[in-house]
Amino acid sequence: MVVRDTTYGLSGLTITVHGDGQAELRKQGWGSEPGYDATVQLDADSTAGVFDAFVEHAFTEMVIAPHAGIPDELHFTLRLSGAGGTHTLAKFASAEHARFMRLLETVAQIVRRRLDREAARRLTL
Repeated sequence: MVVRDTTYGLSGLTITVHGDGQAELRKQGWGSEPGYDATVQLDADSTAGVFDAFVEHAFTEMVIAPHAGIPDELHFTLRLSGAGGTHTLAKFASAEHARFMRLLETVAQIVRRRLDREAARRLTL
């Protein structure tokens, strides 16, 4: 799961990819802008690519030191759940962590490829 929390002018977005390849995208509403939900089916290679990225970037070995953000700063969460439990990491945009950001972008790119242009625009992906 990838989560971008709401900040001023940009609503929150959650991308959940299930083991069967179903990807659910939920964008929260912001001001007068309504929320938006979409579901896409990833092919087997794309699904494997999402989960392989968590392994490739050694997600369960990442450590992000506690830190504070500034008002209206972007905040991201990555969560991997499976038979062995759930591993969650979160960070503000200003806390540099290249592997975390590459993993976040990899998941977003894989899912974005399955969306039409209008859905990607509405989801701010």
